[in-house]
Amino acid sequence: MSHFATLRQRFHFVLMGVNYKKMEYFKLTKLNDADSDINKRWFAFYSYINPETNRLQRFRIFISNQLLTKTARYKKFHEIKAEYDQKLLRGWNPFEAENPNLMTCTRAIDLFKSVKARTLRKRSISAYSSFINHFNKWLKKENLLNLPVSQFSFHHAQKLMDYILTSSTINNCTYNNYLRAYKTIFNFFEYRELLVKNPFFKCQTLREDEGKIVAFSSKEWEIIQKHLKEYDKRLWLAAMFIYYAALRPAEIIKLRFADIDLERQKICSMSANSKNKKQQIIELVDQLQLILKEENWDYPEDYYLFSKNLLPGPKLNFPTRIAGRWRKFANKYEIKERHIYDLKHNVAGRLIDAGFNSRDIQFHLRHHSLDQTEKYLSKFRNTSGERMKHSYPNFG
Repeated sequence: MSHFATLRQRFHFVLMGVNYKKMEYFKLTKLNDADSDINKRWFAFYSYINPETNRLQRFRIFISNQLLTKTARYKKFHEIKAEYDQKLLRGWNPFEAENPNLMTCTRAIDLFKSVKARTLRKRSISAYSSFINHFNKWLKKENLLNLPVSQFSFHHAQKLMDYILTSSTINNCTYNNYLRAYKTIFNFFEYRELLVKNPFFKCQTLREDEGKIVAFSSKEWEIIQKHLKEYDKRLWLAAMFIYYAALRPAEIIKLRFADIDLERQKICSMSANSKNKKQQIIELVDQLQLILKEENWDYPEDYYLFSKNLLPGPKLNFPTRIAGRWRKFANKYEIKERHIYDLKHNVAGRLIDAGFNSRDIQFHLRHHSLDQTEKYLSKFRNTSGERMKHSYPNFG
């Protein structure tokens, strides 16, 4: 094949959406026509890398002897070639078709990505892409691109985690995030019986420093109360949903007018909105109800409350738009290292001081368990609080 023909073929593959580098794993279909002798057996053949030997192995597709002319046999060959070449170029692997246990790690990762693309949020998919890119980079470095996923052992897993830890300046928390991601990915493979046991199961997490939950200081709180509404009323309204309803920016941005029942004082957080993907009904407290009643509700029910420019509209906005507007306000008033969602931490402390018990706070913050709430509150406040200081019972 001429150099020009090779370039033309590569351009054709690019147009088809084919990664040309993947063609090093196989050779396209050719014909053995027994020197054009129709009295002998003709067959088409292609080759594919055997994952166990790492060498090309030939596969034959015989052409029926019932085809008695050269023209008929050549026509049949072109039909076979069209079918198998398309399958190969689209990622089909004959070894996997015969034995799923021979699916390579890279092909298994592609399967995970294609399935999860339909079930995970875009943000989660983006996070997994980073973990997967490091995984593929390590496979290539170790010359393991053709390793069957069924043969990926604990020793491979530990070697990968050592590589993750030593090849970049990451902290223990980030390392543990990688480990959790790989455990999840390989749980997917184990469930589909592509391997016997998750090889990351024995890999140990690293100790993390227990993070603190920091609320706004009294000075920062005063600035927010005094200036936020005047500076940016739509941002202030989003902040009210955080403070009074404990909603996340990603949930706020997806709120439609139909989700809010002012009379019954309910907010419906649909499954697509909430972090744990469950439909939840949130109590609309009196203060937030009064604020919302002052807003214009003359919009279609399917309109979003915070669309473009955080104004009501038909198009879904991005959660980062709230963060961007907040950062401008925070920079103007020199509020450092605080996010608008930190308002949730302030309200948690105020609920404690107001005498609400942990169960009430759990439901309000929509934690999945009381233990989670207790852990959250212990991080937020590890002292007895103002009530203990000023209302301690007398000795006598």
